Amino acid sequence: SFSVRLLLATGANPRRVTVPGGEKAFCLRTPMDAVRIKRGLLPGKRVAIIGGGLIGMELAASATALGCRVTVIERQGKVLSRSTPSSLATIVEARHRSAGVEFMFGTGVTAIEDCSMGLTIHLTSAQGLEVDIVIASIGAVPNDTLAVQAGLAVENGITTDEFLRTSDPTILAAGDCASTIHPLFGNRRLRLESWRNAIEQGERAARNMLGEGISQETVPWFWSDQYDLCLQVTGLVDVAIRTVERRLGQDATLNLHFDDTGTLVAASGIGPLSLIAKDIRIAEMLIARRIRPDQTLLSQPGYRLKSLLAA
Repeated sequence: SFSVRLLLATGANPRRVTVPGGEKAFCLRTPMDAVRIKRGLLPGKRVAIIGGGLIGMELAASATALGCRVTVIERQGKVLSRSTPSSLATIVEARHRSAGVEFMFGTGVTAIEDCSMGLTIHLTSAQGLEVDIVIASIGAVPNDTLAVQAGLAVENGITTDEFLRTSDPTILAAGDCASTIHPLFGNRRLRLESWRNAIEQGERAARNMLGEGISQETVPWFWSDQYDLCLQVTGLVDVAIRTVERRLGQDATLNLHFDDTGTLVAASGIGPLSLIAKDIRIAEMLIARRIRPDQTLLSQPGYRLKSLLAA
């Protein structure tokens, strides 16, 4: 019984640096943002990136490849702390250091001001850093203004059920703006920021507006290319309590993550794309089936993950 008349797909906005001079920091969200940033990434330029998340690290890799001298400023004690298992984040950080990227961990930004040499970034726990360009990569904020004005329920995004219906059943929300119940993970509420999620939810919302009534089924997934490394994660790593590591070759690792019931809830891999993509895809299908495999078998290098699909 769907009688939907409206879909909200308002996306998200980059979180801004809210310190004096914060407006001097570029943000990356739109094609025009990318053009503006690219103009400043000239060989020899000093680049500071605030935030060591996925976008920040991809920017660091790109700027380094263009010949810039890059420093990443991160409040936490490591990169990729929100999205990636520590073991893989350590590999990513080491690859960046080998390319010349410098890191300043455990410090925040208090101000950004003009100076004779460009910009000075004032920090909470270190001396000022002089650079030519500053890029802020500290997350995104769901664009829920219209939903709030309409009186819809909002909680880190526009809240929806598994059919993408908001608190007003005649209105749906999809994409970066939507905080959606996911039946595969105990009806946990998730707001996913990935292109595949936006496409999948958009298609599902359209079909539900036509009355099909399709619930959330897709397993979360993202990837990131940095230098010669491909990082891919599927499922929810933060609900896992045990990890089984599988070596896929000298330069590739696949981690399989299990919850307290022995159910496969996530997989994470790093290495050349050709070595990890297939097994990540298989793991994604296994997560969707809520499989509970023999973990001792999975740790054996010769065991084929694909054989579980026939079980």
